[in-house]
Amino acid sequence: MADKLEPSHFSLDFAIRQSVREAPSYATTTSDQVQKRPTVVLDANENAEGNCLDKHRWLSQYLPFLRPFGVKLDSLKRYPSASQRDLKQKIAQWRNLDGI
Repeated sequence: MADKLEPSHFSLDFAIRQSVREAPSYATTTSDQVQKRPTVVLDANENAEGNCLDKHRWLSQYLPFLRPFGVKLDSLKRYPSASQRDLKQKIAQWRNLDGI
């Protein structure tokens, strides 16, 4: 298989600013491979005061169904892991699979 998919005479370098070409690769700040994560990380659209759901209504309607999967209302403040390892493991257990 060829190393490059584009023809040797093809280049977009003329259309891309040099500063963009030289910029380092981007890794999200929530990437579990890049850094150890603090206990709580907020995304731009998250609220440090907790979730915006009506807690009483949410508890009575949905939490009983999610409780067997380890979902707690207080855990909704947390930003999920970028790798979704815990979620994948819970789904594997639920589907009786060997794991992730």
